[in-house]
Amino acid sequence: MSNGIQSNEWISVCGKSDPQLSSLLSTRVEARHAANEFTIQNEAYIRDLTLAVTRKGNFECSEMQREMLRKLCSLHSVKLQLGEISSHRKYVGRFIVAGKKIAFRILRPFLEPMLRQQRAFNAEVIYMMADLANQKSKGPGE
Repeated sequence: MSNGIQSNEWISVCGKSDPQLSSLLSTRVEARHAANEFTIQNEAYIRDLTLAVTRKGNFECSEMQREMLRKLCSLHSVKLQLGEISSHRKYVGRFIVAGKKIAFRILRPFLEPMLRQQRAFNAEVIYMMADLANQKSKGPGE
C-alpha cells in the first residue's frame, strides 16, 4: 500500500488481530488516498491516535455490554452535515433555500470547534462506560 501499511495485521480488536477489518480499512484508506481526501495532517492525526477501549489493562465484559459500547462508539463522532433543505413556497422558495445554504457555509467554521469539544466529551464518556463495564465484569475489589 502507498500509505505505508504493509500487512493486514495492523489493527487489533480487544487484543486480537482482525485481518478482515484490517483489509476493509486498508481498502477504504487506499480509495480515499486515490481521491485525495486525506491530507498529511489527517494521516499524522490518525497515526498518533491511541484507540484503547479502556485505560487500564485488559477489557472484559458481557456480550450485551460490548454491543452497547459498540453502539456508543459508532455514535460518538458528531458530524455537521447539511440535510435536505426545501421550501414549500412557490416563488420565493429558491431564494430561501439558497439563503439557508449560504448561511450554513458561513456558520460551519464557527460550529466546528463546538463539535470537536462534543467529540472529545463523547470519547471520554465511552472510556468511562468501558471502565465501568470492565470493573463490573471483574467483580468488586479486583
